[in-house]
Amino acid sequence: MLLQPQDITKDKLEAVYRNAGIFHERDSDGDVVVKDTFRAIVEPVNEGKQIRIYALFGTKDGATMEAKVNLAARINDDLVCPRVCVTESGRMVFEHYVSADGGLTSENLVASTRFFMNSLVGAAIKDSHDVLS
Repeated sequence: MLLQPQDITKDKLEAVYRNAGIFHERDSDGDVVVKDTFRAIVEPVNEGKQIRIYALFGTKDGATMEAKVNLAARINDDLVCPRVCVTESGRMVFEHYVSADGGLTSENLVASTRFFMNSLVGAAIKDSHDVLS
């Protein structure tokens, strides 16, 4: 199925995952949440021209901001996906954007989601200083 930006909604994303057999649910805010080893939120952005897939990770109480930033830099340097940033509160955001401008097949969305979910495992392996909680 070809998804056009104007047709990409949370309901459409949920239907794509349901048809692909990917475990997902809606959270209390109505966001589409994909669950595998980790949990990721999937949402249309920029009027459906992009789909943002992201995961939020807490960090251990003793982890310094320097350790968090160093981990994010190590992941960003070593892996193509995901992109990682550290929020002011110290949480880590892992994200990936999929372009839907000009159309996106549901198969490509599913493959991109699986790639992101697998990349979270690779990113977690980079946590040699035990920063993530």
